[in-house]
Amino acid sequence: MTIGQGMAIQSPQFFLQVTNERDWELAICPYYNLWSSIVPMLTRLNLAS
Repeated sequence: MTIGQGMAIQSPQFFLQVTNERDWELAICPYYNLWSSIVPMLTRLNLAS
């Protein structure tokens, strides 16, 4: 869904996601800082158990 489509249908879920993304960006917390801490944990995760 594009931003224009989301605004046209006035979806509350879309608005919340855009708001969260804006707040995350304003707090200067890019995703790549988060990924570096999650990837090692996910690679050790054993889904068979």
